[in-house]
Amino acid sequence: MVEFVERLAAHGWDSLKVTGLTLFMVMGPGMILALCMHGVSTRVKSGAWALLGPKLYLGLFGWLGICIHELGHAIMCVIFGHRVETLRLFAPDASTRTLGYVKHSFNPHNPYQVIGNFFIALGPIILGTAVIWLAARYLLPRELVAHDLLWHWSNFQSPEAVWNLVMSTWDMCQAMFQEIFTFKNGNRWQSWVFAYILVSVGSGISLSWEDISGGLEGFGVFFILAYIVVFAAGYFGGIPAHWINASSQAVGSFYPLLLFTMLLNGLLAIFITIMNLAAASLKN
Repeated sequence: MVEFVERLAAHGWDSLKVTGLTLFMVMGPGMILALCMHGVSTRVKSGAWALLGPKLYLGLFGWLGICIHELGHAIMCVIFGHRVETLRLFAPDASTRTLGYVKHSFNPHNPYQVIGNFFIALGPIILGTAVIWLAARYLLPRELVAHDLLWHWSNFQSPEAVWNLVMSTWDMCQAMFQEIFTFKNGNRWQSWVFAYILVSVGSGISLSWEDISGGLEGFGVFFILAYIVVFAAGYFGGIPAHWINASSQAVGSFYPLLLFTMLLNGLLAIFITIMNLAAASLKN
């Protein structure tokens, strides 16, 4: 009996390590990029808010970013079976300091719906990234948007390959920024539309504390279910490696787009900061 308990405990510990490592391999880079995206976008929003003022920022740019933000939540609510009770894509309220919101309900005894809280929290980042990428893809000159940016498994098989992906994406973002803000092709209306989308949507790709806390609850349930699967699969030879690779490829296909948007937003944050410094110096 003691030997059986010891073997069970050892298997449970091994399953816990495998679960943690597998989830980190599949989702870790994306979660790190999402957190970085949140920080950069918050900087863009606060900088644009200070540069233009609340009313002008919301009227010119903020409304679109807020609508995309809330729509990202709402889409994930539908995908994971949550009931959307109230949807306000753009409803600034000075008394509550809210700009828009989605009220939704779910069955707390349904694991799929509880896990959905994790993806609902990330909805604004997922949809915002997709919108900016599609805008760049179809509005900017083809030579600026690398067709091979879409993910390849080889991009993550070594530190050198990851670094090469980061640098190639950075070079492309710099070229886009020069295209937009140096007026190289100022007569192209498409470049102006992309600049507008970048500022508007880029400033809305951030998460509130309510988003983060709800996401953590969903991820906790997701981890527990994954652990149960790994624990049970251990008695049947473990989870096939090609299943893990397929999951990594499916999730990882979004990473370069997230990296692209984050770097482009980073350049935008620097640009807005410089504009704020210039405005402050003129006042003085």
